[in-house]
Amino acid sequence: MTGILWRALTVLIALCGTGTNALAASAAATGAHTHDRVDSLSATMDMMWVIVAATLVMMMQIGFMMIEAGTVRTKNAISVAQKNMLDFAFSTVAFGAVGFGLAFGASRFWLPIGGDSELFFLSHISPTTATFFIFQVMFCGTCATIVSGAVAERMRLRAYILLSVILSGVVYPVFTQWAWGNALGPSAGAFLANAGFVDFAGSTVVHATGGWFALAACLIIGAREGRFTEGPPIRIGGHSAVLSSAGALFLFVGWIGFNGGSTLAASKEVPGIVLNTILAGSAGGAVGYGMTWFKGAMLPERAVNGMIGGLVAITAGCHLVDPLSALILGATGSLVANAANHFLETRLRIDDAVGAVGVHGVAGVVGTLGLAVLAPAEALPAGSRMAQLLVQAEGSALNMVWSFGIGVVVILGVRTFLALRATPEEEAAGLNAAEHGARLGTDHLQAKIEMLLQSDFHGGERLTVEVGDDNELLTTSLNTLMDKLEAAESARSRQAKSTRSFEETQRLAAFGEVASECILLIHDGRIRSANAAAAELFGCSVEELIERAPAELVHPDLRHSMIGWLETGNDALQHARVLGAHGLDISVELRFRQIELDGHEVIVLRMTDLSEREEAQRQIYHLAMHDPLTDLPNRELFNRKLRSALARRPETMLTALLLIDIDRFKDINDLHGHPSGDTVLIAVAERLRDSVRGCDTVARLGGDEFAVVYTSISFPNQALDLAYRLLQSVSQPLVLPTGTTIHPRASIGLAICPLDAEDMDVLCRNADMALYAAKKRGRNGFQRYKPEMGRLQHLRRELEDDLSQAVARNELELYYQPRIDMQRSEVVGFEALLRWNRRGVLISPVDFISIAEETGLIVPIGAWAIREACRAAMQDLGGTCISVNVSARQFHSPQLIESVTTALAESGLPPANLELEITESVLIDEDDVAGRVLNELRKLGVGVALDDFGTGYSSLSYLTRFAFDTIKIDRSFIQAEDEKTWYVIRSVLNMSAGLGTAVVAEGVETMAQLDRLTAEGCSLIQGFLFSKPLPADQAVQFVNSGAHLAPLTRQDA
Repeated sequence: MTGILWRALTVLIALCGTGTNALAASAAATGAHTHDRVDSLSATMDMMWVIVAATLVMMMQIGFMMIEAGTVRTKNAISVAQKNMLDFAFSTVAFGAVGFGLAFGASRFWLPIGGDSELFFLSHISPTTATFFIFQVMFCGTCATIVSGAVAERMRLRAYILLSVILSGVVYPVFTQWAWGNALGPSAGAFLANAGFVDFAGSTVVHATGGWFALAACLIIGAREGRFTEGPPIRIGGHSAVLSSAGALFLFVGWIGFNGGSTLAASKEVPGIVLNTILAGSAGGAVGYGMTWFKGAMLPERAVNGMIGGLVAITAGCHLVDPLSALILGATGSLVANAANHFLETRLRIDDAVGAVGVHGVAGVVGTLGLAVLAPAEALPAGSRMAQLLVQAEGSALNMVWSFGIGVVVILGVRTFLALRATPEEEAAGLNAAEHGARLGTDHLQAKIEMLLQSDFHGGERLTVEVGDDNELLTTSLNTLMDKLEAAESARSRQAKSTRSFEETQRLAAFGEVASECILLIHDGRIRSANAAAAELFGCSVEELIERAPAELVHPDLRHSMIGWLETGNDALQHARVLGAHGLDISVELRFRQIELDGHEVIVLRMTDLSEREEAQRQIYHLAMHDPLTDLPNRELFNRKLRSALARRPETMLTALLLIDIDRFKDINDLHGHPSGDTVLIAVAERLRDSVRGCDTVARLGGDEFAVVYTSISFPNQALDLAYRLLQSVSQPLVLPTGTTIHPRASIGLAICPLDAEDMDVLCRNADMALYAAKKRGRNGFQRYKPEMGRLQHLRRELEDDLSQAVARNELELYYQPRIDMQRSEVVGFEALLRWNRRGVLISPVDFISIAEETGLIVPIGAWAIREACRAAMQDLGGTCISVNVSARQFHSPQLIESVTTALAESGLPPANLELEITESVLIDEDDVAGRVLNELRKLGVGVALDDFGTGYSSLSYLTRFAFDTIKIDRSFIQAEDEKTWYVIRSVLNMSAGLGTAVVAEGVETMAQLDRLTAEGCSLIQGFLFSKPLPADQAVQFVNSGAHLAPLTRQDA
């Protein structure tokens, strides 16, 4: 063997030696062709590498399909697979027809899009361009399929295909022109590429475009059913983490071609690019897994999304960065991808089925920006890191605005004519069956069971068994299980029903025994059972009720209704009248309830006797409409009866309204007590009721006010006659609980309809004016309304209005009547009497003091009178004593003491020279308050006189209970001529002398009265005999002239 080899080598050397000259001669001729052949071989190798890389990228479609199919539920896995297959097919057609030209043709218009007609429909392309298209169409398919995972399990296939065509044919190519448009030649539309924007293999151009378009789709189409509730989001984990993990590995392999093929040449840069890709993907997977290390279950989608996020992040700068930077970019991409998906899910509640937005959109932005920070500065086309970072940020922002914004517009536009989302029923059943009529494993069984659980299960529904199907045995077993469960449930239901019926029977029996209401059990239109209360209600035995028809128990008019209530009255409430014991017509409340008892449909009829309730209602109404003390109609019922009487009044008849007030009723209460006052009210009510006819109305309006509606009279005099009779009846003697006999008195005002008024309100007002007139005439009388009463009321209102301004207008005056001391024959003081000079006309106190009392004006007027009297006494009358009347209302006013103190301080009058006159009515009203005020006046040094003593209901006990400086005997005693009255005067003088109290006799007008008073020992005299009340200047003249001595001179004579 060695010899043979040696001989062969010798022959070859010889041949080479003999051919050396020939080779040298031909070298010059063949040298020129060698370089061309090398270039051709290099180009061929480049094309072959790109095609191999494109094939690897196409494998990424398989990876995406596996990830999405494993992430979704089985019932939607076929739909996902179909979407991945068809979106690649349709996107290839759309990109080849239009998108390739828009993306890589030279921009020929003012729009930044490709316009090279040779590239549209690939009409005139070279082998090199064809190779470039093959690689780029894989990128386009990747961009389109990203959306499929985001909207999985709910978007209809037709809508998705249409969106894929628009994305591949327009949205993706336009941005590709901006970022890569100069790949085949110069293009003005590639403004980002011309500015130095770097996106080597498509972190932004491919992945972020698909990610942001997917975000728009997720927002518009909404979340899957049951994904989000009130609490945390519900995780839908998918049916196969094995399948999705395998898909991630397919993507990893494909990414080698994705990034390595982007060199478009089998160059020495390919190994470094592939190395960076492997490092970044691995770092991403490791970080994705590590993020779940301390957070409970290690969810497989975190590691899968972390690996893909790392691959997306390295894609933009895999040709520029070193291995360490690749690891950093991969780890960062993984971190932000998972964090973004968590934020979208928990905070924004956006349902992205596979996490496409975070993995492709957000990680794509991180990779695009990260290369500006991690790549060598000298390798950056923008010249510096900051400049490059700004260009990268501009491109990423523009990509998001374009892809998301156009995505929203396009998807909303498509939704107007094409349903985007499957119906809830289709979504529940799964898109495998809903759109493809296909099944995968047990998905159709699961969907059917879910539908049964969500529906109202009535029994009898079963799963469809298909002979020859893989799941035939499982379906049959499930149906058998459902048969057994239904049989067990039916048995349990029958037992429960029987138990319930027995318990109901026992409960009804026990309830019937103790119930106070009537209970009847009715079956087939007959009473089958009744309780003791029913027998008592109908006045018979229980046995007599059995077998009777319920309609026989009610009033004949209601028997037909009773039959209808029994037929349709389950849980109904009715009111009826039944024929009770002794034939009484009793109102009852009926309640019907249909139950099952011993296997029979039975109606339980409960009757409630409403007699007591209706009687209570009548009593409540009576109390609401009647005065509880007198049992007369109150004001509310009176108004109703008066209104009714006026409405029903025959045209030829009259109706009179009489208003009645008890005279001085307050004095009766104060002197004899409230029980005596109630006795008077009851007696007056009975006397009024007894004085009218049954058709008339007597009412108590409140307090001591009564009213009579006198109907159907022919003449006004009939009403006047009734008023007279009422006064006579009321004034009959009445014995009070204290044993005292009194003669009540009353005042009556009446008005007649229609003579005095037709309207009810006007009639009441006119009767009230007539009552006021009766009181003004001295009480114990009656008055019929006259038109002039209205004028008097109007005048009274005018006086009231003017009186309120009298002090301000300086219209009030004080007149002074001297008080004479007979022993000293001199004037010892004056009583200040109020006068009102109204517009030049002097108004008597009788006409305006009552108005001032009623309106409360007496308080400021009285304060003015005290102040003016003190001033006049000091300045005009030489500091003499002055006496001022104080009304009851002013006396009880909190300002009285202050008014007195101020008047004394301002005038300088000594307190002892001021005397306040009060009447006995002041002491009747709140005598405790009166005692306190009198003590305060005494502390000031002011004197107090008891005026008009002997009138009213007062008692001599006041003289001992309260300390008075002076007692003034009323003029009615002085002017009396009977001897008994002088006995009273003599008694008062003797008692006052014992108490050390001065006595002033008022109203002395004759010498005979003066002589008798002097003889009885009364030395202080006041009256017209000496002087009428005078203005201050005339009072001074009276004193200075000695006019007060004239009567004394006549007395001496």
